[in-house]
Amino acid sequence: MPTDRGDELREWSQIITATLEPTTGVEDLERAEIAIGKMRPYLNEIIEDRRRKPGDDMLSSLIAVEEQGEKLNNDELMSFVILLYIAGHETTVNLIGNSVHALLTHPLQLETMRKESCTSNMV
Repeated sequence: MPTDRGDELREWSQIITATLEPTTGVEDLERAEIAIGKMRPYLNEIIEDRRRKPGDDMLSSLIAVEEQGEKLNNDELMSFVILLYIAGHETTVNLIGNSVHALLTHPLQLETMRKESCTSNMV
């Protein structure tokens, strides 16, 4: 994903994922609909760019994928891209934040991690 509009993508992502909360109301759903309405044209530009100039990335692969002679239509592709972006971004952000919180609230674990010479198996 290009980073030129990262702040907007983050905001849209947060608005959309807020609808997954058990306390979601009509106002949250309306805000999510607006966010998706803003996100779609931006993502459509990226998709069209990859159609013209395929790269070595997941989006180019999704555009090229074919099953029994059928390719994803634009709506399917758009929905999949939104899902992948939000799922990948939100889980990474939350994992990092929760990991830092866990280490700060468990000082013995933090100290153990600091002392270990090989941290690859701590993840």
